[in-house]
Formats: sequence, C-alpha cells, structure tokens
Amino acid sequence: MRCLLRITFIILLIGILSFLFVDFLFKTDFFSKYHIDTNIKYGIDSAKDQVKYNVLIEVQRYGMFGLEHSLGGGVLISTTGEVLTAKHILQNTFEIRVTLSNGRVFDINNVNDFYVDDKVDIGFINLHSSNLEYAEIADSNEIVKNAEVYSIGNPTELFVNKEFEGKIVNADFKRIFLGKDERHLLIDMRVFHGCSGGGIYSVDTNKLIGINSRAFENYAIAVSSEAILQAIDRFHNLQDD
Repeated sequence: MRCLLRITFIILLIGILSFLFVDFLFKTDFFSKYHIDTNIKYGIDSAKDQVKYNVLIEVQRYGMFGLEHSLGGGVLISTTGEVLTAKHILQNTFEIRVTLSNGRVFDINNVNDFYVDDKVDIGFINLHSSNLEYAEIADSNEIVKNAEVYSIGNPTELFVNKEFEGKIVNADFKRIFLGKDERHLLIDMRVFHGCSGGGIYSVDTNKLIGINSRAFENYAIAVSSEAILQAIDRFHNLQDD
C-alpha cells in the first residue's frame, strides 16, 4: 500500500513539475537574442531589393533530446503576409516567431496559422497582415539548366547574412535521388545552417525560382517554383474547406 501511495505521489509530482515547466516556456521569450542585421552588404545589386521579401523564422519544438530552438528563412508571397518556408522548419513546433526585414515581429501560436505540405518540403505561415511587399514566383519554363541564381540567407547578425551565387545543375532532380512526388533543383551553390526555407532567385528576372530545402555535399537542393505553386494551391484549397 505504501509503495502504491509513493508511486502515486511521484507521478503527481512529475505532472505538477511538467505543468509548471511548460507554463514557464510559454511565458519566456527565447527569441530575444536574435536581431536583424540592417547593414548587410550584397554583391548582387538586385539582392538589395529582394531581401525585403525575406523573413527570419524562429521556432520552439520538442525534439528527441527535449526542447529545441532553431531558425531558418522564409519568403513573403502575398500582400496579406503569406510566408513560404521549408516544411522541416515548422514540423513539431509549438511556438513560431517571424521577423520581417524591417524588424517587425509576428508571434504565431495558433496551429491554424501555419501548415506543412504533405508532398514537398514546403510550409506556410499566415501573418494576417496587409500592404506587405512580396516576391513574384517564376513559371516553371523560366527554370533551365545553367541559369544563374542566388540565395539570400536569413538576415541575422549571428547566422548567414549575405547572398550566395550559383548555377542550376539539374532542373529535374527527382529522377536521380529524391523520388517522384516533387521536382527539385540541384544548384551548384553552398548553403549553410540557417539557410533552410530561404528564397532562391533568378539573376536575370529576380523572380523566386525555389525554396532552400537541404544541402547535398557542395550543392543546394531546392523545391522548385513548379512544386511550390502546386503546394500553394493545396494550401488555399485547405483554407477554403
């Protein structure tokens, strides 16, 4: 009997401590140490214009080893504040902070305000704002082998804060490595931690041609604009239901 009471007491104690810990997490601002760097120098003149569409995304999630804090990039794609990013940034999150290039901050706690696609590495965040400038998405026929592109890393002082230049090596990478459900771009361009979810733009048109997904050796793998537009349709159809 004493053993049962002792076990019950321990379980209750663990429950109370867990509740207090979670309550503490939601009342604590873990995001305050990251600041937008407004003094970025860009080698490509057009990058100065495109950076206003880029956002910094910070998330809190429960990982295999407990609480995790991570960050990545995103791109504004509508005047009301729809943000494209990589799906793996948003998975298993319970709190999201989005910071625009002008320093404006949006805290996202409602699960209905973000969505991860079930087919490609694309996620969406809805800021419910207005009058925001946004990137133009390229048509699939604008993406060709050897096209020159650049990617802008998330605009923080501590992480990547400049553009990276490269060329499209393969505009249809799915047949080689990544399966049949999504069309990827293989780009001869090094990307680093913190670049996931950021936009990849055409040097010629400055349109968004992809979203950084992952690195593969010295290459960047990106979800192409063709797959992005399909994912956007799925996202909007879900909202209409």
